[in-house]
Amino acid sequence: MAATKKNSIRQKLALATCSLLSSQQAASEAVENEWEIDTSFANYRESDDRVKVTKFIVDVGGNISERDNIDLMVVFDTMTGSTPTGSVLQSNVVSVTGTSGAGGFNAQGEATALAPFSDTRLALKLDWEHENNRNRRTRIGSNISVEKDYISIGGSYSVNFDVRNKLTTYELGVAFSLDEISQTGGETPEPMANVNTARFFDEGERNAIEAIAGITNVMSPRLLWQNNLWVAASDGYHTDPYKVISVIANQQDLQLLADQELQSLANQAGVPVSQLGDVGIDANQITAQFLSQKIEASRLHESRPDTRKRIAYYSKFVYSLSETQTAHLSYRYYTDDWEIDAHTIDYKHRFKFGEEQYFEPHFRYYQQSAAEFFAAGIERGTTLPQYASADNRLDDMTGITAGINFGKPVGDNAEIRARLEYISWEAEEAIINETDAFLLQISFRKGF
Repeated sequence: MAATKKNSIRQKLALATCSLLSSQQAASEAVENEWEIDTSFANYRESDDRVKVTKFIVDVGGNISERDNIDLMVVFDTMTGSTPTGSVLQSNVVSVTGTSGAGGFNAQGEATALAPFSDTRLALKLDWEHENNRNRRTRIGSNISVEKDYISIGGSYSVNFDVRNKLTTYELGVAFSLDEISQTGGETPEPMANVNTARFFDEGERNAIEAIAGITNVMSPRLLWQNNLWVAASDGYHTDPYKVISVIANQQDLQLLADQELQSLANQAGVPVSQLGDVGIDANQITAQFLSQKIEASRLHESRPDTRKRIAYYSKFVYSLSETQTAHLSYRYYTDDWEIDAHTIDYKHRFKFGEEQYFEPHFRYYQQSAAEFFAAGIERGTTLPQYASADNRLDDMTGITAGINFGKPVGDNAEIRARLEYISWEAEEAIINETDAFLLQISFRKGF
């Protein structure tokens, strides 16, 4: 499966939760000397049996001293289905030659834009938090993620400072990761080389460093406001070793195909091409259909820059409307030197009822611009660029997520949670340009 980085400092260093609306000191005392285990099962499934993911999570944490807390998370997931390759839907089968000697292409190819895959992942994350004094805490984290074609090892360090009677919290953090990426078997293909003749090299290596600076303010007994600035830089192998990009027939090639099709129809009807209209065949329509097609002449491995710099700003409001309702509204702006700009708006509205039961409608909107080197295909006869990718995740994209969360206390100091979400996104130019999916997650937490 295509390798993607699955651990993020943004998750490790998240600050805002509902509990922060009350005194952080009181919250700390409430869990003193308490251990907790949180288990979760999630199932993600895209339409048309595309990507299917089954995930199991076990998270165990608790105090090991009056000032020290540890947290261990184990994640295991399986991924199957079919994923976009980056190629167009039609592939040439038989080369033909025009009257001028120019090469033409047969449009009767099989669909090649999707490829089956299967993978498993095991990830471990261990965090240790130490209370230096009443107003300062440090956290050290480590993580490892292993797949058949991807290995990531990382670590993080963060410091929290409380001021103004714990009404304001500052946070500074850094993280790093060392990754190895390859196709299954441990090789990476030569970028921008024909898939039939490309050389193969050892696995690709990539390293990344991230930093975050954040501030969380309890503005009033009802309002919390969080702001984070995140920056990251990575160097090394960023290309997806499984993705390809098609060299597609140019307009001259397509016109040749159209002319050959019209001549074939004329021969079958026993009339000249100029008289096809007399037998009910619209020559202009047939020509237009051919000229609008993307037909693969050859296929290349994709290529991406070997560096990437990223910046994101995140702001979140948590507002308690009443004793039974809390609103969460966040905005995130992201930009990088691949010329991707993205905006995310996320809203949750929690309704509490009964004995700490709740349900929480959720809506998320996402929009991004395309990477500067994104292309649905490269026209035959043009100069090959240094970087090019047809990965639909790098295209202009709009997505929405809508769902609901539910939580209910059960037994002694335990809780069960459920989450159901519908996810949909649509790309602008990618060959596989839309996806619909459902996510179901069931979780159980127990304190002891």
